[in-house]
Amino acid sequence: MKTRTSILLFSFVAGITLLGAGCTNNTDIVIPPETATQPTAIQNNPTPQPIVKPYIKVIYPNGNEIFNPGQIVTIKWDSDGVDKIYLSMVNGGKEFGQIAENSIDASLKEYTWTVPDNFAGVESGYKIFISNNSVNEDIRDSSNGTFSIKSAPVAVQPFLKLTAPTGDQQFKIGQKVTISWTSSGVNKVYLSLVNGGKEFGQITENGIDASLGKYEWTVPDMSDLGTTGYKIFITNNEAVNELRDSSSVSFSIVK
Repeated sequence: MKTRTSILLFSFVAGITLLGAGCTNNTDIVIPPETATQPTAIQNNPTPQPIVKPYIKVIYPNGNEIFNPGQIVTIKWDSDGVDKIYLSMVNGGKEFGQIAENSIDASLKEYTWTVPDNFAGVESGYKIFISNNSVNEDIRDSSNGTFSIKSAPVAVQPFLKLTAPTGDQQFKIGQKVTISWTSSGVNKVYLSLVNGGKEFGQITENGIDASLGKYEWTVPDMSDLGTTGYKIFITNNEAVNELRDSSSVSFSIVK
């Protein structure tokens, strides 16, 4: 029994020795397919892009501006996802017509506008309203605050009126007399002394600034021509639109 055990032990050891020797001489070690490491595939997933909701925003005018009729103003806006925009002016929620007759390319971001006259003398409370005017998805905005449009100046018809001397006075030779007048739309006035429709020369050699409204005149000696029937004549001396006036009643010049 002891001999059989020894033989089995020797056979096992010999087998292990031969296996070790075989591995030592063989430099190619084969790894079974099921145990080989497989390369990991790199997935190139695109970065998700944020979804931008279409919008329109008025940039200028945006409130507290004061414009004059006829002034050139650049309306500015920002937008995304919008092709065309429509501009109008509103006041108190009421629209006063389109600023531009046709649609405007939204990508332009600005539009040159000539400010109109205000409506019925209303100077304040105006806003710019902008919209894509779409039935499916109406996108709109307006100025955050209101702006003003000054009233157009009222055209005044030019006039010239002599206010003194108006007549029935008696002046002495050498006396200082104030000739006065009112005017509008007149640059210069010319003064002369007349009697019976005849002019006796200019009171001043050159024209007088009409805005002064008066001139200090020294009464001349007219004794050779008589003492009564004198008037002051005033004119702007313009060929196209001549304005003139004179004393309503004559005055006298005495010694």
